Amino acid sequence: GVTLKDGGATFTSAVGVTGNTTITSGNLVIGTSGNGIDFSAVSGSASGSSSALLDDYEEGTFTPAADFASASPSAGATVGQGVYTKIGRLVNIQARLVNINVTGSSGDIKITGLPFTSLADSGDGSVTLFSGTCKMGSVNVASGSYCVSEIIDNVNHARVMECTDNVGTDVLNTANFDHGASDLHLNLTYPVQ
Repeated sequence: GVTLKDGGATFTSAVGVTGNTTITSGNLVIGTSGNGIDFSAVSGSASGSSSALLDDYEEGTFTPAADFASASPSAGATVGQGVYTKIGRLVNIQARLVNINVTGSSGDIKITGLPFTSLADSGDGSVTLFSGTCKMGSVNVASGSYCVSEIIDNVNHARVMECTDNVGTDVLNTANFDHGASDLHLNLTYPVQ
């Protein structure tokens, strides 16, 4: 076998390993952008699979803001807290916005500041929107309805949709919120560029 000690070694060609490899201390560092862990030798890929390369992992925080599409609140958009995890080209966000400012605003709710822009639709309609969960406090919706978080293609902001049985869906707007009292908690997963 090959033993690497402090200072390591540099290989200029592929190194084949039979069996498992254990890293007892330190990290496996991918030194060049666009490279990663290649799963192409694994059988069972779905038809239409375009890549078996895991080339990105990232986690962090972001600063979401509750704003409105036509006019921002006079006190400014409500700033919240957010965390995200990105694995490959799939991002999961969780955002918390409390005591949302509404006075002076108008239009549909718009959660800005997402860490990545959603995947653009190729024109076939296959990636036009992605839905997630939404927990609300002091938000006025019709009896029997529920809300979901949603992001459409090629944007870096989300919206909150009210879904009512046998009626349809609509984006929440200023009329649905009580100034300084309404809260939103979003969990949303979407593909990115």
